[in-house]
Amino acid sequence: MVGRRIAAHLAAEFPGRVLIAGRDEQRAAAVSAEIGQGTKPRRVDVNDLPTIERALDGVETIVSCVAQREMHLLRASIGHGLAYTDVAPRLAFWEGAEKLSDEARKTGARIVLGAGLSPGISNMMAAQLAKTLGRVERLETAILLSLGDEYGPDSLKHFVDALMHRDRGSRAR
Repeated sequence: MVGRRIAAHLAAEFPGRVLIAGRDEQRAAAVSAEIGQGTKPRRVDVNDLPTIERALDGVETIVSCVAQREMHLLRASIGHGLAYTDVAPRLAFWEGAEKLSDEARKTGARIVLGAGLSPGISNMMAAQLAKTLGRVERLETAILLSLGDEYGPDSLKHFVDALMHRDRGSRAR
């Protein structure tokens, strides 16, 4: 849902230059036909390196809205020196991120991770508020999903997982 909305906005701004990519090329083609504006479908499975390499042909910028088990798409984007923005509902942090940052500098890749609502924009807003206020002992945030807005199954799973998260004496109920 998020990717569809981003693609529709970009297609209006950049007609004929937006690819709609996904594991199911027929579904990507249906979304492409729905959006119009010269969008084109392309098959890519973020967990299958050969499809990633084929999908990157002629691509300059990637907006990833898919929760990934591995970061093959990110690594390939860095290797190709592409712009990559991750707006998936769950950002994968892993050992070796600093090494990937060094590789991105070498290839000229421009990487933005965690640009979704949470983690992402809400975290940045909270950090800026804390910096502005100076001293903050505690900060609590809340996100309301679906007040007439659209979201995909990954966003819902992230929300439910966050509700069930156990930390510092809290209990999942």
